[in-house]
Amino acid sequence: MNYLIEKSQRLTSKLDVLHPRYLFNQIDWTQRLIAIKGARGTGKTILLLQYLKSLNLPEIWQST
Repeated sequence: MNYLIEKSQRLTSKLDVLHPRYLFNQIDWTQRLIAIKGARGTGKTILLLQYLKSLNLPEIWQST
């Protein structure tokens, strides 16, 4: 679990939210299911990571 949290924080810390992908504002993020389809290397994962970073979620604390 710690590995996933660290990886998520590492990926989102490198992102540029000031210049989101061109589809960022065209997607209705309130929908329960969103399908993002495209060729390899077109920025699907970056788009999702930019959205997660734009939410400004609080840090995740894990206690064992």
